[in-house]
Amino acid sequence: MRTAYLAQVYDPISEEPPHLTIGIVMNVQIGSIAYELKKIVQATCQENEFIDFMHVDTPEKAELFSSVEPFYVS
Repeated sequence: MRTAYLAQVYDPISEEPPHLTIGIVMNVQIGSIAYELKKIVQATCQENEFIDFMHVDTPEKAELFSSVEPFYVS
């Protein structure tokens, strides 16, 4: 992992409640760490809560986090 961002996301069209999204810039596909991420979410979220994880691998995805300071930089 090179950089990670934390943001609260709300998209009224999706009908999902506001929720945390962690954007991760890394050299591997997010699927390679998905199981570990799932364990963390299950251990920390309540039943009706969720966290989205996004592999920030395109300029469009990077734009979503452009106004947020990263909480992790390697």
